[in-house]
Amino acid sequence: MFNYSRPVFFGCVLANLAYLAALFLFAWNEYHNVGAALLKVSFFLMLGLMGFAFVETIEYVEHYGLIYRSG
Repeated sequence: MFNYSRPVFFGCVLANLAYLAALFLFAWNEYHNVGAALLKVSFFLMLGLMGFAFVETIEYVEHYGLIYRSG
């Protein structure tokens, strides 16, 4: 049986790197300034990391639940 998890993982990594490169090139083309392009890319990366943390927190709470103890 072939394990698809590794090719899928590396495919996702390559797709994300290609997206990051395209985002940087589009930002650089807009501003023609490396600093402004990096600022724009870092802003979008920060938004992505915040969204990922939010989704993972929701999944953790849904899986383990919240336990309320009185007293």
